[in-house]
Amino acid sequence: MGAATESGTKRWALALVLLFLMTTPTVSAVGYFVLAEALPSWVQQTLYALAKLVMLLPAVWLVCVDRISIRIPVPARTEVFAGLSFGIVVGMGSILLYALFFKPMGLFGEAATAVRDKIAGFGIDTPLRFLFFATIISVAHSFLEEYYWRGFVFGKLRNFLSAEISSLISSLAFTGHHVIILGSYFGWGSVYQLLFSIAVAIGGIIWCFMFHRWQTLYAPWISHACIDAAIFAVGYDLCRHMF
Repeated sequence: MGAATESGTKRWALALVLLFLMTTPTVSAVGYFVLAEALPSWVQQTLYALAKLVMLLPAVWLVCVDRISIRIPVPARTEVFAGLSFGIVVGMGSILLYALFFKPMGLFGEAATAVRDKIAGFGIDTPLRFLFFATIISVAHSFLEEYYWRGFVFGKLRNFLSAEISSLISSLAFTGHHVIILGSYFGWGSVYQLLFSIAVAIGGIIWCFMFHRWQTLYAPWISHACIDAAIFAVGYDLCRHMF
C-alpha cells in the first residue's frame, strides 16, 4: 500500500511539474520579450537569465527524484547523420528562402526594425558580441532546449500518453514561447507568425521522433544547432548596418 501510494504521489507530482514546465517558458517570454522591451538593457538581460533558470528543474528532478546517474552515451553514426542532414537542409533552405525571396521582396522590413531594437536592448552592439551570442544560443541553448523539451517533457509525457500524443503536446508547448517571439518580430496575427510557428511545431515533432528513435539527444541537438545558426545568419544580415 505504501509503495503504491508513493508511486501515485510521484505521478501526480510529475504531472504538475510537466504542466509547470510546459507553460512557464511562454509566460516568461511575455515578460522578458514583450513587457520589458522598453526597459534598460541590463534589466532585459537579467529577466532573460532568470527566465532560463527554469531549465534547471528537469535536472533537479532527474537527480533528486529519479536518482539517475549522469552518463554520456556514444552517438551512433546514423543519428549524427540524421541530425546533420535535417539541420543542414532546413538551415540552408531557410537562408535561401530569405536571400532569394523574402529579402528581395522586402517582406522582412518590419521584422528587421524589431530585430535591431531587440539586439540593442540586449546590449549587443558589435559583430563580435553578436557572434558570441549567436554561438551560445546555437550550441549551448539548443542543447538545453532539447534536454528540456525532448529529453524531459516529451520523455516523461510518455509515462502518461502514447509517444505520438506526447510528441504533439510537447511540441505545441515548445512552440508557445516562439509564438510570442515571432509575434514581436512579424506582427501579432500576421501570416509570418502563423507559418513560422507551424514550422517550429513540425520541427519539434521531428525532434521528438529522433529522440524516441535513438533515446539520446544527439540528433535533435545537432539539427537544432544547425537551424539556429542559420537563423542567426539571417538575423545578422538584418541588423549588420547597426554595428
